[in-house]
Amino acid sequence: MSFIQSIEIPKRQNNGINIPKIAIWFILAVLLVDTIYSSWYGIHYNTREKCAIYKFLPSWLFLINEYLLELFLVVVAGTFAGTLTEKYFTKYRKFIPKTQLSAFVYASVIPVCSCSAIPLIESMKSRLPLRTIITFVIAAPLLNPYIIFLSYSVLGIEYGSLRILGSFIVAIAVGLVVDLAYHRIGKPEIGIYKSCDTASCGAVIGKDVYRKTWVLVGKIAPYILIAGILGLLFELTGPLKLIDQLPLSGGITSLILLTGIGTAIYLCNGADILFLAPILQYTDLGMGDALAFSLSSTAVCASSIIMLSRFLGKKLTFVLTAATIVMILIFSFAVNFILQ
Repeated sequence: MSFIQSIEIPKRQNNGINIPKIAIWFILAVLLVDTIYSSWYGIHYNTREKCAIYKFLPSWLFLINEYLLELFLVVVAGTFAGTLTEKYFTKYRKFIPKTQLSAFVYASVIPVCSCSAIPLIESMKSRLPLRTIITFVIAAPLLNPYIIFLSYSVLGIEYGSLRILGSFIVAIAVGLVVDLAYHRIGKPEIGIYKSCDTASCGAVIGKDVYRKTWVLVGKIAPYILIAGILGLLFELTGPLKLIDQLPLSGGITSLILLTGIGTAIYLCNGADILFLAPILQYTDLGMGDALAFSLSSTAVCASSIIMLSRFLGKKLTFVLTAATIVMILIFSFAVNFILQ
């Protein structure tokens, strides 16, 4: 029996209690409370010590909670959103983005992180071109109303405008590159469920989106675990501390270093902006360098790369990651060159 097969999916009890439904809504409630609490007290990556849990948990246990438990909750929420999207795709088809441009616009107004956007691939794969799906998945963590507001208010008009432009270029370009690679390598099947008949696919679960959510989560559980452990290991190495010690001269070497550090970690929902604010104010860090770090730390990260490999396969995940890094480097270098 495989690891996946050994996972017991919550079932509806005979007394009418829908345990899968209760579990999902409990998780959504926890995430909502956490979001409100963090926003109210200004708690983010750089001020995590202000969190009540941080004050009474050992630091190592707090990090495990952050990189494993919180990641699991976020993925469950994202998977649930994906199953809902799949269920109502036909009914509300006119509201679904069909082009890369509309996918970028939709993604820019939805406040989701990379790991919660990735499960949407499963619900979109049979109805949208791959380039549209990838554009959505890349753009979703890069922009949302809060990030846009934070960009303009904290780092200024120049940074805010360039971040929007950079996000657009990266999301559109990566979507095209991945779609091209997809056709070049023979259109490999993507998603959790491969080609199969109705009886052997997710449809066997019927119309219960709650149980289907847990089935999907069960199938990617090992990847969630690996992604969380990898993110935790990168956190323990303290990659952000390297930025203060690096000789950032605004050249291509600086851009490569910052993009590499950004890709290794993940700063969600504007944490990269708050981290960059004092650095841009008190150092000579160039605008292109700042954008290289911001875009790379939100578009992809070690954790999301692991999860992407479950939905896209290793080859397309490699293409997506490489294309994202290259496009960020090109855009950031162009910004530094033009603004010199």
